[in-house]
Amino acid sequence: MANWNEIKSKISKTADKVAAKTTEVADIASKHVKLKSMDSKISGKYEDLGRYYYKQIKSEQSQAEKLTSLTLELDKLIADRKALREEIEADKQRRAEEKKAREEAKKEEAAEENAKETDAE
Repeated sequence: MANWNEIKSKISKTADKVAAKTTEVADIASKHVKLKSMDSKISGKYEDLGRYYYKQIKSEQSQAEKLTSLTLELDKLIADRKALREEIEADKQRRAEEKKAREEAKKEEAAEENAKETDAE
């Protein structure tokens, strides 16, 4: 019966790990989609800015208010994109550190297991 409980425990732990990894992957994908969306919005703002600047030159009428507004919107989008990229990079660094810690823990666990086997002989 102890064997069955051990198997159940391992299955449960594995299922928890899979669920956590699935959530992590979904979060990463969501951030990358947001990043692509921001890139698209930034491109659109640059187009709008160019369009208004062109109108200003052709019509010789000031578009300063609209140009200033677009510039501020563009600056905010660029700052938000930079923050998101930094967040993605920090997440990547954290995952790498967690992976390294897990690998080290596995090595220690294996070393302890080998020590126990050696002591038992």
